[in-house]
Amino acid sequence: MSDLLTSEEIDSLLQLFREQGGENSVVTGAIAVHAGTASPIDAATIDLCAPNRIGDGELGFLDRMLGETARSIGAEFARQVERPMRGECHAVESIRWATWRAQFKSPSLLFEIALDPLKHPACLELPGTLVRQLVEFALGGGGSSAPSAASFTRAELAVAEGIVLPVAERLAISLRTLAPLSARLLGATFDPALLMHAPLPDDLVLGATLAVTGGSMEHVVRLTLPHAELDPLLERELGARRDSSAVGRGRLRPQLAHALRAVPLPMTVELGRVRRDLRTVLALRTGDVLPLAVTIGTPVTAWVGGVAKLRGELGRSGAMRAMKVIDVTTEDCDERN
Repeated sequence: MSDLLTSEEIDSLLQLFREQGGENSVVTGAIAVHAGTASPIDAATIDLCAPNRIGDGELGFLDRMLGETARSIGAEFARQVERPMRGECHAVESIRWATWRAQFKSPSLLFEIALDPLKHPACLELPGTLVRQLVEFALGGGGSSAPSAASFTRAELAVAEGIVLPVAERLAISLRTLAPLSARLLGATFDPALLMHAPLPDDLVLGATLAVTGGSMEHVVRLTLPHAELDPLLERELGARRDSSAVGRGRLRPQLAHALRAVPLPMTVELGRVRRDLRTVLALRTGDVLPLAVTIGTPVTAWVGGVAKLRGELGRSGAMRAMKVIDVTTEDCDERN
């Protein structure tokens, strides 16, 4: 796969930078790179006189996650067209939207995908050759490579949107490690200027270059994700992973405690106990009354999941009976046994 920037483009960029005196000045621009072992607040300075790209493996966790995204997208294409297709992630980078948009190669289709509850959508670029091959397969053809027209017919757009909708759902599922997301297809266009929710030119997006291979052809698929909204999610996830990889007993306690806080537990307050002979118990019928010698101030126990955890006394809260907690026990067995 060819580089996203040609040698001529890189030379032009460096020449412009040198003409403005950048070669002798301090480079202040930086890109925050979240690596598997680096602090999320660390920043790596990018020297424009020795440009480098963020390639496979340098983003650690994020790179592996988007690798799963690429494989999932390839599997969805294969399922729909019933042909062997495979997806791989070749590179991930922080890139300005204007730069990413300038690398758009016509004819291609751009799909805007809402990832609720994120405010800004993802953008998926499919090259025209892949779109037409998928449409041909979906309509029962052999996927022969037809000449690429400058635009797409309404029928091709309708079929392509039907193919990409489950792909968008796969994208949301592949990002579930960061947050529970749901995908919606907002629309498709063959011109970046016609996007309804495009970022501002200087906004950073998280760009991934994917390769989808099918038969004897390899297609370059590009994906952008909202950088600013994913940053705190990445920071949280990487922090949790650092904590879980720490040495020592109980290193997973913070993660487990956070995950278990919303788990519902049965809680029972025992107002009293009675003792009756077997004859009386067998004679009980609906409507019978079992008197309890319980008055306000009587000691009572609250059972949580079958374990006596709270001790207190019976009281009132308005018109209802209530328990006033006096002590929290540390017992770990069922006293009723």
